[in-house]
Amino acid sequence: IDETELKNWVTKARTLAESVSILEVADAEIGKVLAQYPENVPLWPQEKIFQLIEEINTDSLKSGYYSAMFNKRGLSTRAVFDGGDIEREKAAYFEKLANDCKNKYPSVAEIFKRMQQGYLADAKRMDEEAERNKLEY
Repeated sequence: IDETELKNWVTKARTLAESVSILEVADAEIGKVLAQYPENVPLWPQEKIFQLIEEINTDSLKSGYYSAMFNKRGLSTRAVFDGGDIEREKAAYFEKLANDCKNKYPSVAEIFKRMQQGYLADAKRMDEEAERNKLEY
């Protein structure tokens, strides 16, 4: 990522959005775009993105980043009696990310901690569903 290009794009988008009173919406969309940086590349996590999130630090931007990160995980399939192991793995991944960046990027760590909590809640729900399925069969 060219840091100058990224900052110029974000600044211009935010300035234009503010001029028509839609800065909150623009920040959410910017957050969604920033979340699309691929995680399966050697340069992830991309600290330039984290720095930008910390600089802007609006609820809208963080919410957009969170929702896009969560949604890009997609759906998962499992056997009828399997519980939330997939979700617990994802929760552990985001817990590690949150711990790794909590000192340098506290707002980003907060996003990852929220993602961890969401996956743990999903894991519990999947465990409960698996238990109900066992009782029904």
